This record gives sequence, structure tokens and C-alpha cells, in this order.
Amino acid sequence: MGQENTLKNGNSDEVYSSLVLATLPPWGVESPSIGLGYLDSYIRGKGVNSEVYDFNIYFHNSAPDEYKMLWHIENKNYWSNEKTFPLVCKLFEKEIDYAVKKILSSPARLVGFSVVDPKERITIEVIRRVKEKDPRKKIILGGPACSTEEQRGFFTDNLPEGNVDYFVVGEGEETLYEIIKSNPSDSNNLPGTAYKEGGIWKSASRGLIEPLDSIPFPDYRAFDLNQYVSPNTILVEWSRGCLGHCSFCKNYRLVQGYRRRSPENIIKELLFLRDRYRIDSFTVCDNLMNGDPLQLEGVCEGMIRNNLEMSWSGQIAPHRRMHEGLFVKMRRAGCSRIQIGVESGSDSVLKMMKKPYSSEVAEENIKAAKKAGMETEIFIIVGFPGEGENEFGKTVNFIRKNHRYLDTIKSINTLHLIAGTEVYEKPGNFNLAPLPKQDWHYLWESLDGNNYAKRKKRAEELLDLASSLGLKVQETNIQEGKEAPLSVARGLSEQDKNAILKDSLVSLQELPSRGRSSGKKRGILSWLLLVFLLFYIMVYIMYFWILMSLGGRVILGGRKK
Repeated sequence: MGQENTLKNGNSDEVYSSLVLATLPPWGVESPSIGLGYLDSYIRGKGVNSEVYDFNIYFHNSAPDEYKMLWHIENKNYWSNEKTFPLVCKLFEKEIDYAVKKILSSPARLVGFSVVDPKERITIEVIRRVKEKDPRKKIILGGPACSTEEQRGFFTDNLPEGNVDYFVVGEGEETLYEIIKSNPSDSNNLPGTAYKEGGIWKSASRGLIEPLDSIPFPDYRAFDLNQYVSPNTILVEWSRGCLGHCSFCKNYRLVQGYRRRSPENIIKELLFLRDRYRIDSFTVCDNLMNGDPLQLEGVCEGMIRNNLEMSWSGQIAPHRRMHEGLFVKMRRAGCSRIQIGVESGSDSVLKMMKKPYSSEVAEENIKAAKKAGMETEIFIIVGFPGEGENEFGKTVNFIRKNHRYLDTIKSINTLHLIAGTEVYEKPGNFNLAPLPKQDWHYLWESLDGNNYAKRKKRAEELLDLASSLGLKVQETNIQEGKEAPLSVARGLSEQDKNAILKDSLVSLQELPSRGRSSGKKRGILSWLLLVFLLFYIMVYIMYFWILMSLGGRVILGGRKK
């Protein structure tokens, strides 16, 4: 990992020579964790040696083919359900032991875990085992799954007291470095961390990193890119934060304040990735790739000027400043696919979601992107509080009207309630009924009859519509709870449970794929033709039999005697 460096704080006798950064499954397997990549580059830039372990890709590559489906988005609940997780844990016992041994073998006293839903339970399992073997290891947790009091409480409630030493809230680079050089006794006073004092969660805020060009982009020295499913593709980050304040989303709260990198800094990174790793495609993972249309245009001009010839994609929100010329320039720069967060075809629903655009603007952006030659994908949310039949009908009409300009519906999802969002924190403003004790995130109801059964029915209607229009759909969440039969199975052998697990993992929601509807129509026409032929043959035989009978003959016989 390079020459070892040491850091000693003047108020502490402890010397930290290195840091372990780790992430566990499940997560994407196409390319390395960009979050760990940023942390690693930043810490090494400060003179601290870091060891990076992407246990997510290790688990995936070690798993038998029949269990690789555990990484499918529709199967994420198997990792988070308290009843099914023990079975998953048993399946990956060797891999968990490997992860624990790797962490324990490091001289690093600090171990940082990046945690997002649904990694919580397996991260807890590894932390528990590490602390049992070596209580001196200090555990740092950061990532979206540590952003709210409820989420942090899940870790503290399921681990022995003191097993988590630091919760990092928000951007991690500067906070992580402060932890490394701090006196452990002052852990509750560090900006950017959260802690519990007297039963109450407290946090010390930290200013945002500005400018973003001041932090090094990931160089991925600690990763073996050949381990990943798509070794020539990568994630890149052009901005942080979000300009939107959507009532169902908490992204803007995770990192408050929108900032962007300069086009020059972005082009420098892309040239590095191309020349160092032969990367020929990338995905911009920003909440908003078009948070600043001028920056986006500047990046495109730089890519064209440097003849980068890389294929890329990213997500935008509909925006009036996304003019046709900008879409054309994006396509020239290599943008082959664009994802557009439409969410609803109803302006009143978009207003309740606190979206800053109208369905008309969304339609204009879709048409402009398609005209420029890009593949277009949209996101749809079904059943937002206040969405009645009329509002839902407008979403149906929006898809019908614009299907010629669409290649894919990226997701058709019923609204999931997320802790830390406005809908969750202010249920009265959205007419929500008291939440059920279990599975409230998808079983929530409103006082006017908006329940899961109704939301699921509407999602199924959109899936049928997509099929009839020949539109591909990539994701849906309407099979929520499919792991329930396995979670209540009792008295079964481990072999029987594994058999049930295998079967349930592959029982994915059947999604429309492009061309499916035309094939379906051809199938119907074939059946109609077959029925017509059979009817015609039957009529002909009857006619022949009657004619021969009247003539004194029978079929296949001679004259009657």
C-alpha cells in the first residue's frame, strides 16, 4: 500500500499508522465503491496509510451461482429481514469469517464501515465478531444508513454498548481525518459526528467541503478492477448535494447544500481513468447531473475537445434550461443514455412531491433527449399521498402520449415511506393514518383509502400498459414481502429452507421487455388463425359427410346395401 506513515496528535499518546475501510454486501457489483474510493484517496493524501476491503464483491464472487440472485434489487429484504438474515448469514459463514480475519490481521486500530440499506445486519454481525476478538479496535460507521436517529439506534440497539465508537453524519473525508488525529476521549465533540448523551442523540455539525476540486478524486489504487462484473466501467461524481427538497426523499438532508466540481477538474479525472485503467464508459452517480446546466455543458465541451470517446449516462431532473442544443452537445460528448426523474404525469402530485417542474417540462426534456439520439429512461412513483384515480390517470396518459420517445421505464414503484423524509416526519400534512408496527415502509395507509393493495394494483396496471406499448421496465417493488413465507417457516431442515430460498430468489416479478408486446400480438394472431383453420376443416368435413349421406354413401365406405 506504499510507504507507511504515522500520525500522532499532541493530546494523545496513541499512534495511528493506518486505517481499514470496508463495505459489506449487498451492493452493486459492476464497479468499485466510489465512496470508499474518495475516502481512501483523501486519507492517503493526508499521509495516512489505508487498507480498503470491498467485501461486497468478494462475497458475490464467492457465492454459488444460485445465490448470486441475493444481489438482485428485488431480493434485498432477505438481508434486512430479521427472520431470513440468519439463513443468509449461515450461507456466507466462511465469507464472514474471512472478512473478520482480514480486519483483525490489520495493524490498524480504526475500522470504518460504509453502510447503506440493506447492509445493516451483516455489518452488525461483522462488528460484533471483530469486537469480541479485539476490543481495542475502534469502529466508525458512516453512510446513508447512519443519517437519522432511528437508523443509528438500530446499530446501538443490536450491538453491545460501546461497540460503535463513531457515527459519521454527512460528508466523510474531513470528519474521518479528524477522527484519526483526535484524542479518543474527545470523540463526542468532533464536528461531523453523532453521539448519544443521556439517552438523547446529539450531533456536532461540520461545514461543507468547498470547493469540491480541493479533494482528490478516487485513483482506485486499492482496488482490483478485474474483480468486478464490468471492469472497464466506473462511477464518477460531478457534484454533491441536491437542489431539490422532495417530500419523499432525504438525499438533500444527507449532504446539505449543492456544490459542483469544475469542468476542468472533471476532465482531468476522466483522462486519468482512460489512460490508467482503459475505462471506456462511466455513470454519473449524482443526485442531479444537471444541477448546473452550464457546468454540464462545460464538461461536454471538454470531452469533445479532448476527443475522449467514452460512453456515459446519468440522471437528470426535468429543467427548462435543458434546451435542445444542450442535449445534442451531450450526445456528441458520448452520453448514450439518460435517466429522467419524471415520477408522475400529474402536476398536482408533482406539487405535493415538491418537484420544481411540471409534466410539460418533463415531456419537453424527454422529446429533446430522444431527438438528440439518446436512449431515454424515466422513473415513475405510484400512490403518493393525494394521488386519486384522476391523478393516476394523468400518469397513464403521460406514458401513452410519450411512449414513442421512451426506451425504458427504469422503475415503476409504489411509494416507500423513508424515515427522515417530510412525509414520514409530518404525516398529518399528508393525511396519513398511524403507521403499522411492521413493514410500515410499504404498508402505510392514508385516511382517504390509499393503501398498499390499491398502490400495487395501479403499479400492475402500468406494467400492463408498458407491455402493451412495447416499453421495457427494469425495476418494480410490488413483490414486497415475498420473503415472508420463508421467515415463518418452522420445523424445516436447513436443506429444506435452502431449497425454499433458492426458489424464492428466482421468483422475480415478470417485467415487460422491449418487443414483448409485438410478440404477444403475434401469438394472439397465431391462435386466431389456428382456431379459424380448425373451424374451417370441421365445417368442410360436416359438409362432405352430409353430401355423401344424401348421395347414399358414407365417409370412407361404399354404396349402402
